Amino acid sequence: MRRLLPFGTALAIALVLPALPAAQAAPAPTPVKASSERTIITTAATSKSATTKKGRFTEFALAGGGYGTRVEGGDLPASSGRTAHKVIGCTNEVGLKRQNSLAGVTIPGLGEVGAITTTNRTRRTKSGRVASITTQKIAGITLANNAFGKLELGAISTRAEAYHDPNSGFGTNISTSLLSLWFTPQGGKRTGFDVPLPGQPVNIPGLGRVSLGNKESVVNKSRAVARADALEVYIAPTKTRIRVAHSSAKIFSDIRTGLFRGRAGLLEGKALAGLLDVGRTQNIVMPCSGTGGKVKKDSVVDVDLPGVLEVSVGGSRQMGKQNARRAWGHEESSLARVALGGDVLVIDGIKASVKASRLRSQKPSSRTQVDTSGTTVGSITLNGQKLSLPKDIPSIEIPGLPLLSVKFNVIERGKWGAKAIAVQLSVLDASSELYGAKINLGTAMLKIYDAKR
Repeated sequence: MRRLLPFGTALAIALVLPALPAAQAAPAPTPVKASSERTIITTAATSKSATTKKGRFTEFALAGGGYGTRVEGGDLPASSGRTAHKVIGCTNEVGLKRQNSLAGVTIPGLGEVGAITTTNRTRRTKSGRVASITTQKIAGITLANNAFGKLELGAISTRAEAYHDPNSGFGTNISTSLLSLWFTPQGGKRTGFDVPLPGQPVNIPGLGRVSLGNKESVVNKSRAVARADALEVYIAPTKTRIRVAHSSAKIFSDIRTGLFRGRAGLLEGKALAGLLDVGRTQNIVMPCSGTGGKVKKDSVVDVDLPGVLEVSVGGSRQMGKQNARRAWGHEESSLARVALGGDVLVIDGIKASVKASRLRSQKPSSRTQVDTSGTTVGSITLNGQKLSLPKDIPSIEIPGLPLLSVKFNVIERGKWGAKAIAVQLSVLDASSELYGAKINLGTAMLKIYDAKR
């Protein structure tokens, strides 16, 4: 039997950052703004009304999201996750506003971020223009470390808008700005720099570089997507990347019967109290309006979680379609083989599946029809002996790992759809730092919301 690493060393620990008072803004030179972007595509003016009878709901699906900072750790203990993260999921309702604000936050080993405000809106003007808009504002960032000195970034903002205009069709507006940029080396003089321009990062000796973040605009006859990061800061001494002020906005057409929310993935891990998050592996997400009847696939030969699992051959697939009468679709993920603790527990033929369907004639308060019968497990082998039927294993002891339980076909149902987990591992050992952690193998989730609400 091959010995694997201890469970506790195999998973990434995500730090939850405490909020601290905002850092004082540095004196600033004349403000310099990065150039804004505007993209439109001309289509024939729609003959359909942009609103439903209730007035608050449109024929378009809207979504948006943003966050203040995201740190990719390098030599730091871990990444910071997203600060002031806020989203509006798939909706066709206008007049919504979602906001998340932080007075300030500390980045361990680096410095402080001032007040952060993320705002998501959906809007319709008197002219019939429908838009999803996300704005991100940061009062300032001060990065200080004995290894490189102090970097001060003035006020930072981004704005991403995706819209449909009755006359010009779909389009996007993207803008970013940085007020000022200062650097003070250890024992040196404080120096101001011009803000970076597109394709021209600012290189700071002994520190790294500050560059404009990515901007993306996708526009065609059925949708518009706008994404922007104001800045990317690379700290060479710690090999750390910081993405600053992210905003995204989306709008899709053809919302006739339902709004889709769904995903399928092979592996995901969660712990209680947010202490553990290994993310989602091979995860595909359903667009708000579905896939237009096309099957989207993503596959992989091996997905391993070192020291815990060995996964062979897996893939995810999804489909969503709607017309004026019905909305329907499916989410599915599958794994050929999973070995836990070497070959102590081997599970073959894992599949999670959710199918959903909704009629336009249904009352808005009625439930979406779902089918999870496709969630199955082929065979289970425990300590070399094959189990006759897939049964939950209340507890299992594996050398080098904490006490675990194994559940099969875990189904979570709701009004609008369902989530299916083919296999769920849970840490039962109360003395372990990972007590309460869960690892899901094969996950599928699909919801179809009524578009007439």
